[in-house]
Parts: sequence; C-alpha cells; structure tokens
Amino acid sequence: MFSPENFWWRNITGPSAMITDTVNALSEGYSLILGVPDFTPWPARMRSIIREEISGGDVYITVIDAENECGSNAEDFMLSRYDTERRYRSRLSTVQEYFLRNNLLGSHIFWLHNFRDKAQVTDWVNFCSRYESSSANTGLFIIDTENDMLPSGHMRAVKFPDYAGSYDTRIFASFLLDAEGYGRHGYTRAWKDYIAALTAMLCGADAETAERLIRSADFTCLEPYDAWEIAGCSTPGHDETEIMTRIWTAQVQIFFPMIELARVKILRGNEELSGRIRFALSYMESHGFPMIQSDGKIVTEPEDLDIGGLFHLLCKSNMIKNVDMMLAEYVSLLRAIRNSLAHMTPCKVAEVRELLDFQRHYDGKM
Repeated sequence: MFSPENFWWRNITGPSAMITDTVNALSEGYSLILGVPDFTPWPARMRSIIREEISGGDVYITVIDAENECGSNAEDFMLSRYDTERRYRSRLSTVQEYFLRNNLLGSHIFWLHNFRDKAQVTDWVNFCSRYESSSANTGLFIIDTENDMLPSGHMRAVKFPDYAGSYDTRIFASFLLDAEGYGRHGYTRAWKDYIAALTAMLCGADAETAERLIRSADFTCLEPYDAWEIAGCSTPGHDETEIMTRIWTAQVQIFFPMIELARVKILRGNEELSGRIRFALSYMESHGFPMIQSDGKIVTEPEDLDIGGLFHLLCKSNMIKNVDMMLAEYVSLLRAIRNSLAHMTPCKVAEVRELLDFQRHYDGKM
C-alpha cells in the first residue's frame, strides 16, 4: 500500500539525502544537531527511519525527553544518570574528559528532544561540542531541535531546510497525483502539472500539508484559495494576500509557457492561416498602418506576433475573413489569461478549466 510519508522520506531526493547524511555523520563519529522545524513533514516517520538505519550491533539508542527528564544543565544530568559510583572530581578533569576516559557512555547514541527552550538547547550543544568522541563506541549525541543552532567541536548539523524545498514538494505531488486515491477523474496530465506546481508553491517544503491539500480538494471545481481553506491549511498566521500571490506565481510558472507554446503552434501549425496573416501584415505596412506591438517594433512576419497582436488580427481587425470561431475563442482566452496574470490577478478555476480544455483539444491538431 502506498505510504506518502515513506515515499517522501525514502524516495524524494532532498529528504532522503537528509536521512543519508544523518546516518553517515553518525557512522563517521560525529554528534549531530538534527534541525527539525515545525513545518517538517511527518517528523515521526523521519526519526523512525533514522533509528532503523542506525540500530543494530552493539549500539544502543537512548531517547531523552529534555524538558521532562533533564534538570538545570546537561553536565548535572549526565553525571546523575551515568556517574553511578559518583567518582567525578571537577579539579581533575572536565565532565566530558571524565566520561571519555572511563568510557561511561560507550556504545550509546543519546537522542535528546523536546527541549524546554533555546537556552536548554544551547546548554546541550555546548556540552556535546566539548565531548570529543569520534565513534559510537565512546558515545555520540543527537540534539533534535526546531531551533536553528550552529555546530561546534566534533559536531555536524543536518537541518531539514537545507535539504528540502518547494521543488521537492512539486516532484512529490507529481508522484502523488498518479497514486491510487489521489488522482481524481478529470485530472489530465496538464491538470496534474498545474496542481503539482500550485501545491508546491502554496506549501513550500511542507509535503504533509501538500498531501492533505491534494487528498481533500478537487481542483477542477474549487478555487485554489477555497481548496486551501477546506483542506484546513489556513491558520491565523496566514495572510490571504500572500496566499493569493503564491497562487498567482504558480499560474505564471505553468500558464505563461503554455500560452507562448500555444501561440507558436497556432502560427506554425496552420500554413494557410499563417499565409493569410503574412498577407495582412504586408497589406497594413504598405498602406501606412503597420502592426506595431507593445515593444514598439513593426511586425512583418507571423511568428513575430505576440498573443495580443494575434488576437487583434483574428478577433478585432476584420483583416482576416472567415476565421474559425473556436480558434478565435481560444486566442481570446489566451490573451485574457495572459493579461490577467500580467497584472498579478490569479485566474479563476473556470478560466483554468477552459484553458486546459482548449489546450487538450488543440494539442494533437497543431
């Protein structure tokens, strides 16, 4: 059975690289700062996979709830828990030197999580940075925190934001839309490409939210913002203007290239129409009213027409007679969507549906 969390952490490049680098760093003898911000998708599954990868042999993983188990500082906690015979003397060595010399932490990886605050995290990072172990045989630490901490000493940092972004979510969404239970009736390849880009732009690296959004919404019927709210993605911290800007950005990424490709196909795919357009352009220039586009250049060749110029010739000027009405509607829609997006106005779902229907109809004809 398809498991989105397993697929994300084991098959998507960025997240799976984070798992690999975590395991490699520990195997190379480094303690770790494991950066897990609150938007990390399925963090419990990530931790489970890491534990599966590093378990075995004579290495034991000791999970420590820092907020509820640890006292005022890291040194006191470690002494109370692991210096059972109370032999440590501060005048002779540091706590870290004492543990290493007597191998009291050997064959353990101490996984600390659920810190009280950043001060407690800092205290533990300072403790671990001075514990100069180079192998699990003498003990290593994982500091699992949402705080952005810098490593020092014999430590490395493996942080989720360094490994995953919206690009990973877009790839994940593309696979998800082909999985059973996610790809709805009416989702053509073009719809799936659009939905993948849209969810990635809305959710960033948060693939868990992207999965919920795709599972909950039918994007052929719902406005993207309504889908976002229905899926429960909207929170008090979200700004509606920001969400609409993300929707617009995704539409620009998908529809601008689509519009340009459609323009080229229309002009190249119909020699008879291209010839009539060439004649019209020549006629206009010879009679003193040449086609001038927004960039100020005179157009003499059909392929140099932008979508606005093509709309003018086919739908407004009466220069070309007996234009196919369906084609004229398509060109009019392309121009309308291009203009809306150029003015930072997202397309409505009805416009998207019409555009993708036209694109599907003409795709095999041009």
